[in-house]
Amino acid sequence: MPAAPLPPEPIDQPVDQQLDQRLDQRIEQKIDQQLDHSVNQLVIEKLRSAEELLKLLGMPRFRQRPPWWGPDLQTLRDTLRPVALPAEQGQKIEFPLPGGGRLLGLLDRPLAGQRPRALVVLLHGLGGSSEREGLRRMALTLQAAQLAVLRLNLRGADPGRQLAPGTYAANCNADLLPVLAQARKLAKQLEVSAAALPLLGVGISLGGTMLLNACLAGAELDGLVCTSSPLDLADCSAQIELPRNRIYQRWLLKRLIAQTLADPFGISPAEQQALGGPRPPRTIRAFDAAITAPRWGYGSVEHYYAAASPLAQLRAGAQLPPSLLLHALDDPWVPVAPALSLAPIQATAPAPNPALNTPDESAAPTPAAQSSRLQLLITRHGGHNGFHGQGDGKHEIYAGGAGGGDSHGDGGGDGELYETDRAYAGADGSPQQKATAKQMPGCWGDRLTARWLQYQLDLNG
Repeated sequence: MPAAPLPPEPIDQPVDQQLDQRLDQRIEQKIDQQLDHSVNQLVIEKLRSAEELLKLLGMPRFRQRPPWWGPDLQTLRDTLRPVALPAEQGQKIEFPLPGGGRLLGLLDRPLAGQRPRALVVLLHGLGGSSEREGLRRMALTLQAAQLAVLRLNLRGADPGRQLAPGTYAANCNADLLPVLAQARKLAKQLEVSAAALPLLGVGISLGGTMLLNACLAGAELDGLVCTSSPLDLADCSAQIELPRNRIYQRWLLKRLIAQTLADPFGISPAEQQALGGPRPPRTIRAFDAAITAPRWGYGSVEHYYAAASPLAQLRAGAQLPPSLLLHALDDPWVPVAPALSLAPIQATAPAPNPALNTPDESAAPTPAAQSSRLQLLITRHGGHNGFHGQGDGKHEIYAGGAGGGDSHGDGGGDGELYETDRAYAGADGSPQQKATAKQMPGCWGDRLTARWLQYQLDLNG
């Protein structure tokens, strides 16, 4: 029996609806300039189908939150205005790797001592970690949705830098597949009944690419959400090298080089020469050619980009769990064209997961059923992993005991934690301030992720 649509979030009137409409018109004009008519029509169709999916999930259409208008301010919001978060309370869990070393995960349980409905493996993007503000805010949103969350630090990411040598890649299945298998066991341990909890995945930017590659290699997830995730690494590399993105590339490259040089296990003389010599990498592509590709066994950066890009397999209809790809047309880092190329095989409404709720669990899904399990949600605005929308954070909140609005004065703190009429208990069991709200915490993109996962669990429950 199909799940009922989720109750809608409260929808605030836009602060400046005319300005928002003018921005929409500018985006549509840009589409007209950059794409031919047939592709433009496809974009418009996808925007319309996104409206249908949002209605099903009880989510309002995404409208940019002032003053964070435009792709760059959406992308940089959390950097320019840090997210207010409660103290770190994640339970540290170390996952052994087959070739030696360990990866560090932090387990966050649902708020208010609720029984978890599922375990979500949450992966950071390039240069990130479990400590990044946006990732922690996403975790808190999922916790408020009655989900347990495992924030996994990939190889080389702090705070698990000292546990394993080297760095991660867009396809790091040698690390990720065994950890996901251990996470499946953890999901069973978290459930008091005989049945294991569903295991879900959420990937931010490159973290979504990694989870897609893992699923394509046989990882067993019961649902997946990828936000602003690269599907074609060569296209993404070319995008980040555009003159408009030189500051972004310089910032990312600085983090990657520092992360590599800080390896407590050391680096090879060739790597030391490549990074610390007279001609260090000046682009992400050059860094991948010198470090990432050879470390993960690729003969060249071209080989790495081709083999680690999930796009070709997705176009061929490769098997996936029920999956949602969220992408903004104005993403300055990751081109939207590869995601749009999947539009002919994507569906509007979430489909049941045969792995969770069928009489014959061994039966493989038909091609038609498989294609219907990949959904694409395109928004006009949102930047790269931004999606800071009007109405975010305009409720009573919990952030280390504080309540009310955002102290920064931009109309409410989307990073500040508030929950639905429940008291929050600290890790030591001590009661914390009760907060009341009529929607989940987090920015629009965080709440969309939580609601889509909730809908999948209801659908397959």
